Amino acid sequence: MCFNFNAIKDDILELSIIYRNCIDEAETITNKTDLEILRSKYIGIGGILTEKYKTLGKYQTNERKELGYYLNRTKNHIDALIKCTRIELMNKYQLKVV
Repeated sequence: MCFNFNAIKDDILELSIIYRNCIDEAETITNKTDLEILRSKYIGIGGILTEKYKTLGKYQTNERKELGYYLNRTKNHIDALIKCTRIELMNKYQLKVV
């Protein structure tokens, strides 16, 4: 079964840009409140990636699977970035639980 990569290539490129933007924003985080806002913005309820998941239904099955893979991968990368940023904040500012 083949799928039309052209149908999802723009969405995959957009995920790459979303992740890059998240990295750029994470580098400016200096407190746990801003970190939580960043998390909510990207992977929280109503977040950017959450909204992208809602668009999967417009694709055919194979395209949906492929794009879903990239969505999950981007979400996992953002989640890991947030966890690493949380640890860096804890170490830098000697915070207890962030």
